[in-house]
Amino acid sequence: MITGTPHDIKSNSIISKQPATWMLLLLLVGLTFLVFYPTLSAYFVDYDDPQYLLRNVALSKFGQDWSWSGVLHLFTADAIGNYIPLTSFTYAIEHFFFAQDTLSSPFIFHLDNLLLHLCTTVCAFFLFRKMGVGKWAAFLGALLFGLHPMRVESVAWVTERKDVLYGFFFLLSLLAYINYIKWDRHKITWYLCALLCFILSCFAKVQAVTLPLCLVVLDVYFKRKWNTPKTLILEKLPWWLLSIAFGVVNVYILTSQKVIGSDEVLVHYNVLQKLALGAYAYAVYVVKFVYPYQMLAYYAFPLHVPIMAYLCLVLVPAIVVLITWKAKRNTIVLFALAFFTFNVIFVLQIVASGSTFLADRYTYIAYIGLFFWVAKAYEWTMLQLPRYRFHINIVLGLYCVLFAFMAYNQSKVWRNSVALWQHYIDDKPNDYYGYYQMAEYYTDILQYNLPDPYLDVNDPQFNTLPLKYLDTAIAKDSMDGRPIVRTTANLLVNHGVACEFTKMYATSISNYTQALALQPDMKDALEKRAWTYFYIKKYDLAMQDYDRYQQLDSNDDLMYYHRSLCEGNMNRLDDGMRDVNKAIALNGNAALYYITRSDFYKLRNMPDSMHIDAQKAKQLGGDVPAMLLN
Repeated sequence: MITGTPHDIKSNSIISKQPATWMLLLLLVGLTFLVFYPTLSAYFVDYDDPQYLLRNVALSKFGQDWSWSGVLHLFTADAIGNYIPLTSFTYAIEHFFFAQDTLSSPFIFHLDNLLLHLCTTVCAFFLFRKMGVGKWAAFLGALLFGLHPMRVESVAWVTERKDVLYGFFFLLSLLAYINYIKWDRHKITWYLCALLCFILSCFAKVQAVTLPLCLVVLDVYFKRKWNTPKTLILEKLPWWLLSIAFGVVNVYILTSQKVIGSDEVLVHYNVLQKLALGAYAYAVYVVKFVYPYQMLAYYAFPLHVPIMAYLCLVLVPAIVVLITWKAKRNTIVLFALAFFTFNVIFVLQIVASGSTFLADRYTYIAYIGLFFWVAKAYEWTMLQLPRYRFHINIVLGLYCVLFAFMAYNQSKVWRNSVALWQHYIDDKPNDYYGYYQMAEYYTDILQYNLPDPYLDVNDPQFNTLPLKYLDTAIAKDSMDGRPIVRTTANLLVNHGVACEFTKMYATSISNYTQALALQPDMKDALEKRAWTYFYIKKYDLAMQDYDRYQQLDSNDDLMYYHRSLCEGNMNRLDDGMRDVNKAIALNGNAALYYITRSDFYKLRNMPDSMHIDAQKAKQLGGDVPAMLLN
């Protein structure tokens, strides 16, 4: 075990010739950039990218003009259940200045993710330096942080801009705080800088609320009187209040959007099982720090809690307490353990939010504590075992090469949705989820005409691919061969959509009906069955489904719009006008709604109103028929 205080080990006792800092930083940035270079040629993935970015109505307006009201909206609204206004704001900037056509401009989004990761890596180097680590050791710790394969998800996935953005401001806040506690000059300035960076970090991702705990750990490390009311309460009061405020806002949004307590959590556990899975996740993150043996985009909750999880529930707390007790005077070990623990404890899914109980991205900042310990261990080893310096450096060099190779290859996995989910299928061939996601991506391409530079959409067999993968997913349904109602219903709905591409409308309707038999309140199945009935001109049946849908959700603008089309074809113009008015009242930014209402005005011989709506639709970017503009 490493012993001593932060200032016991002098960097000049390890290596007599210290390189210039700028040379190490250049090498650090260059190596990290090369490892993640494949991400720059990646496309978007059909895994939250459409919801956060591609089809985000709040961002679409920035493709035409800058909107300060739109910026205000980003800071007062959630993004699919997450409060990440600063992250959304960076998307708006990219959309306005560099990517008016977002679908054809993935490069800028991937480039900015990588640049933010490089900046965070540099911050890690300076953080280690300010904590008394020598240049070479700080370089090693920062390099491992920069190219660790567990970083790939945060860098390569556009949606995870929130990781690299919150991480950058998180480390900037720590750096400013260290200046505040170590320097006598400009203390108020550094304090306010640290606080501002903390706020920006929280605006990027709620995971930043752990930062006040990290400040306390820094106080312990630098041997401040951390537990006095002045330091722990008065000095930290703004941090505690902000942390609680951001936490409450995010919990409220997660709850209101049904992310916490969602039916996406397919398996429900008792308290003991949740704690066991949390301890198991903690242990997995530690093991993956040493060797990331599996890197997937999705880790499903297990149908049965493994025996290993119960063992972890006993061993993990015991080991943490033992290390803390043994190292109570060793601030290096205490900092490493506490920093890691504080930054993963709230993402152990003890209170489940979503359908995955592990995620590589959750370790983005947490591993900083462990990388710091590696850097200090390297210094201590170089000092205590000078005869083995060469051998140790060779081993560490090979270790870095291994990580670089793994991260480089993992970056290629994220080049598009097909590569991502094929990787998942290769790892878990008997799990339905990879086939389900693959089918959903091909379905989205066919539905929304999404471009993908890696796919040949002109292949005559292309429209059969969703059915191919969904047939396999249904055969694997859903976990360990045991069907779960919600999963089965989702698969049936997607199978119904896929059948429509091959004009198998009767089969589509049968699929939707089976899904509704499993889940009578499944809005997606109702909406899609209604639309299929509408398409084959069975308007009465479509209206029955729309009326039933309205009973489940009376605030869905798209439902009112679709029902108005149905009513228009039934020559029920008054009803159709009423429903399209309701759709516009709920969402006044949809050009299609104004086009349809303009059509109704034309049928009712109201040319002035027809022209007004047609012009409004044109302003919103709609493809307005010429007969409505004349």
